[in-house]
Amino acid sequence: MVHSKFTPDPLCYVPINSKLKCEEEWTPVYGTDESDDDDFHHCSPITFHITLPTRHHYVKLSFNCQDKSSGVLLPSEPVALPSADNADNENMSDPFFFEKGFYLEAKTGFQPWPGTRLMIEAFTCMKNKRMEYWQTRLASKDLTILEVGAGVGIVGACLAAVGGNVLLTDLQVLVEHSIGPNLKRNEHRVNKDNARGKHLDFFIGSHECSHIEDGWAQAAVLDWYEPIAEQLPHTTSSAFDVIVANMMGVFIGMEELLERIVQRGWGVECVAWRTIAVEGDGEQNLHLFEITPAKS
Repeated sequence: MVHSKFTPDPLCYVPINSKLKCEEEWTPVYGTDESDDDDFHHCSPITFHITLPTRHHYVKLSFNCQDKSSGVLLPSEPVALPSADNADNENMSDPFFFEKGFYLEAKTGFQPWPGTRLMIEAFTCMKNKRMEYWQTRLASKDLTILEVGAGVGIVGACLAAVGGNVLLTDLQVLVEHSIGPNLKRNEHRVNKDNARGKHLDFFIGSHECSHIEDGWAQAAVLDWYEPIAEQLPHTTSSAFDVIVANMMGVFIGMEELLERIVQRGWGVECVAWRTIAVEGDGEQNLHLFEITPAKS
């Protein structure tokens, strides 16, 4: 099948917003004692930091990763560089390779993907008329979000920090060893029974919620190859205002994906894009699409 080449509208091009800052560094690899509160550090040689603007101040969040970010950092931002001290960290084998549910998709989820920065900017500090609606709802704490393929949890945690109620989902190995620990790192956990307000009603009662700055976040296992109805309660799956996802064209090309969306009768529009530098792949165009379901 021949897929038509997608060409973004030049008017939708958005430059980097200097208010949002990222950096990464090598971190020590600790032991695997499960009694240690910092256990989630033991297999995460990279720490990714992001500073984002909120309504009142700047918030800095940190995330443990298995690998360096791809296409996220600017040339001026600190990058984790190999040295004699961290050579063992750089060459370490994947500690989750033999765990149940570890697929290629899981391996690629342990690092920040190129779309991370653009997605966060779009919901927090991008001057874009199409995004003003979502930014306003986030600021008023009136937006419930499902993140699919959350990876290390950067996007979902940041959207929670600016007021969102976010359910971050991915494969079990990522929820247990990446998303969950990273939510814990950025805020104390709050049990649903001890929380207040309707903003927690859609969360899964058996899971703990994290209060991160102005919003709430929770991690849950979701395999997108299986029916959602068999994995999430209907009260949860029917409560979301928006679904966010990060894609890099590893498993399906962008043009093919866009054609499949149109064939379903859904609306799709590129609301923002920019050119980024991806290590090993050179300059690439990064796109942010808004997809709307067909009206019944």
